[in-house]
Amino acid sequence: MATVTIGVPVYNGASLIAECLECLCNQTFKDIEIVVSDNASTDETGDIVQQYAARDPRIRYIRQTENIGMMKNFKAALDAARSPFFTFRCHDDLSSNNYIEALLARMMGDPEARLAAPKVETRRKDGTARYHLPPAGGADSKLSQINNLLRQSHQAWFCGMWKTASLRPALAHVWERYDSPWGPDHLTLYSALISREVVFAPDAVYIQRITPKSGDGAYSKPKIWEMLRLRRIFMQVCRDFRREHNISGFQEFALAAMTWSHTGRRVMKMRDIVRYFLLGRW
Repeated sequence: MATVTIGVPVYNGASLIAECLECLCNQTFKDIEIVVSDNASTDETGDIVQQYAARDPRIRYIRQTENIGMMKNFKAALDAARSPFFTFRCHDDLSSNNYIEALLARMMGDPEARLAAPKVETRRKDGTARYHLPPAGGADSKLSQINNLLRQSHQAWFCGMWKTASLRPALAHVWERYDSPWGPDHLTLYSALISREVVFAPDAVYIQRITPKSGDGAYSKPKIWEMLRLRRIFMQVCRDFRREHNISGFQEFALAAMTWSHTGRRVMKMRDIVRYFLLGRW
């Protein structure tokens, strides 16, 4: 059994999947398994992955018999994992070659951690790049630390390194309740953030590439009524996580207020909703 499983959900990724697999196969940490979950692609994705799998036995290819949707395909990759540590890799993204090694070292250095998060480099289509650094320490109180984590969290932290046994129930709870691809990464992160069970490996760089998406409409912005529904469910699931951590009293009041702002940043701000109803546009 490998130490780390890397789950690669993909749909019609023939133009980029080879580059993704090259990056993963060349990681400095070698004791890995790469699980590619193909969501019934209609292009050459499967052929490309199987060619790589024939050369590298660490690659395991799974093909869905029909398109099961983006979120279920992510879950299928996680369900197939056999390692104590797990990380997702979007098929159109890359990372530094020491990515797995640096994240794993940080996890092993803190037994209480559920997630090790990387530095994030976002590459845009015009060639420009923007960097998202791990939050600086220094906040005194527990609530200040949580607030900093919520405000500074990045969706690519979802593709950091998790303890597999911790990620599975968190992801299952989120995706059982929250049935949209708009924001479930932030929602899955929430529990680890409010418990402060996240550590950072700034030497590990996740390269998030802004590329044209295809498939099941996963990246299209929902309509206004759908956004209102998602806001409500997002806050309900966050409340469920707070109850799991037995948060009550003033801390619950403060975290509920923080979560209101967090929901606005990650789903839709109330001012945008008000603007829509007043002006009829986003």
